[in-house]
Amino acid sequence: MKLEIDIDLPRKVIDQIPPADLGRLCQTEIVLRLYSEQKLAAAEAARLLGLTRIRFLDLLRERGVGFLVELDDEDLLQVDVLRQQYAPKTS
Repeated sequence: MKLEIDIDLPRKVIDQIPPADLGRLCQTEIVLRLYSEQKLAAAEAARLLGLTRIRFLDLLRERGVGFLVELDDEDLLQVDVLRQQYAPKTS
């Protein structure tokens, strides 16, 4: 679904965001708001944003949005992969 909206911000503010990013930014903010209001489950919110649930949880952490989820086996596997990927390298 496509929407046309008016944003009441000065042009100099809007011009700081590349036009190609505006739609994605709006989509992300809407999904995060609905998630924080418990109107979307984490899995659905992640799907709408094209993210894995683990990446969605990372986005929540970055934005300071709290979360309450249950992790399944696939999620735990992704967590292990990310831990290995970002673990400090030992010499």
